[in-house]
Amino acid sequence: MIFDNNRWVYEGLSRFNFFPNQKAPIGELPPCITSRQLTPEVAELVLAAEGPKARDTTVGYDEVSYLMTRHDNIPRRLSLIHPVPYLRMASHIWTHWNEISSAVGSENSAIKPERHDDPRILIMNYEDVLSKSRHILSASFGKRFKVETDIASCFNSIYSHSIPWAVVGVAAEKARMRGEGQTHWSDRLDAMQRTAKRKETVGVAIGPGTSSVIVEIILGQVDERLREKGYEFRRFIDDYICFAETHDKAQAFLSDVGRFLSDYRLHLNLQKTSIVELPEPLSASWVTELSNALESLTFVVDEKEGAKIYSNGATQYLDLAIKLNRETRDGSILKYAFGSLIAWIHESALYDVSEYLVNLAWHYPALLPYLDSLHEKFPTSLDSYEPQLNAIIIENAKHRRSDGMAWPLHLMRKAGLKLTNEAIESIMASRDCVAYTLLFEMHQADDRIIDFAKDLLGQDALERDQYWLLLYQLAYHKAISSHESEKGFAVMLEHMVNFVPSNDKTTIAEEYCNYLNNPFWEEGEKPLSLGDWVLKQGNPERDLQDDPFGQ
Repeated sequence: MIFDNNRWVYEGLSRFNFFPNQKAPIGELPPCITSRQLTPEVAELVLAAEGPKARDTTVGYDEVSYLMTRHDNIPRRLSLIHPVPYLRMASHIWTHWNEISSAVGSENSAIKPERHDDPRILIMNYEDVLSKSRHILSASFGKRFKVETDIASCFNSIYSHSIPWAVVGVAAEKARMRGEGQTHWSDRLDAMQRTAKRKETVGVAIGPGTSSVIVEIILGQVDERLREKGYEFRRFIDDYICFAETHDKAQAFLSDVGRFLSDYRLHLNLQKTSIVELPEPLSASWVTELSNALESLTFVVDEKEGAKIYSNGATQYLDLAIKLNRETRDGSILKYAFGSLIAWIHESALYDVSEYLVNLAWHYPALLPYLDSLHEKFPTSLDSYEPQLNAIIIENAKHRRSDGMAWPLHLMRKAGLKLTNEAIESIMASRDCVAYTLLFEMHQADDRIIDFAKDLLGQDALERDQYWLLLYQLAYHKAISSHESEKGFAVMLEHMVNFVPSNDKTTIAEEYCNYLNNPFWEEGEKPLSLGDWVLKQGNPERDLQDDPFGQ
């Protein structure tokens, strides 16, 4: 039982920030892929079964790759870490949170591990527009220059040994390596991170919550040194904005941040570094133009519904967004346009906006999540888009874009649509783990997926790790047996952890989380253990076969 003031850290990392799921309001993965059933209690059972040093002395673990499309349609590699090394890091971070919390609490960081109303502990919302504007106005008062820069390939460049360097200092860590000091929690986190990434010392996975914690530990120390130098700056993960009184001080900031980063083997991206003279607009010109257009195109027909935008206005707005996107090549424009539009459209505009969105999504697969949002807001049939969704899958499979396959598969699975033979063949040719997993969940190519998985079971551990999600889900559905070495999988299967649940039905482990998270605990009151709590429920209606926690 995990019951202390820091439970939210463990639960956030295991249930809500395990998979790449930090963007707000739309996540990187389709919402059908979730770790919500992987509770802290199940996690501890997994770790107990695997032992404290699983694969520590061998090759470590590999990870599932998820290629997410950027605005230029060049994919960015995100990762789904194998559950065992990830949970080891999550448990370790929770255990030492009282010390880690100060290391990741930089006042200059806009995005850091925090307790939110949303159960995630890491959300990349980059502040709302009003808060960001107020901060810029406050920080830039009396300053003549704005500096912008970022860290080159930040997550891919993190040197694992720099974790203890940032926490205890380079001198203390070198002394420990000479046998002159005790092992620190940061040393164990360093070792765990290496085990999670094939024993490599360079690079952390992009997406999982533990990686963001590690980055904040290191960059928090850089922030502290910059504060000591008197700089007025804000950091958005690996992007810096600084306001300076003089051009010389702006140059000095770049020199210092570059020097401090180099102590941790990190470097600035000179192509994304600029110094501009103030004043300048708070928002990019395209943001202002789109905001003005949206306001002018909305009007009130029904006082009860309030201001809405209708088909003609929505089409004009999206035409403008495409024009601005061509003029500025800022990848945020089309996503910003649809994100803003969906909140205002009238139901009568659903068809025209959907048609426009599906058309653009063939060119820009990063827009596919907005089709899901649109039809969540206005639940209607997607049947008429079956041919287009198949075509989008085929196009993105050619270019190995994971999200360009995963999101259409998610939409088609939810709507009960059928894949064409060509779409199935294109997915099989892509060898994409997430696409294979969702294809199996649709049960339209089961024999081929199962044969592929059976062949994988005969491969080495690292090869299997690259498809761990697929292998686990097939074992969950009893299509194959899990590999005998995966003791953690056996525990998760026993406790009915499903990473692609078909409905909102909760497991006993999830219900126990709700019990522990009750905000009305009396001081000194002790919760029941999981076993005692299950017995106390005494619910004869529950089908115990659904969840061994109930047995």
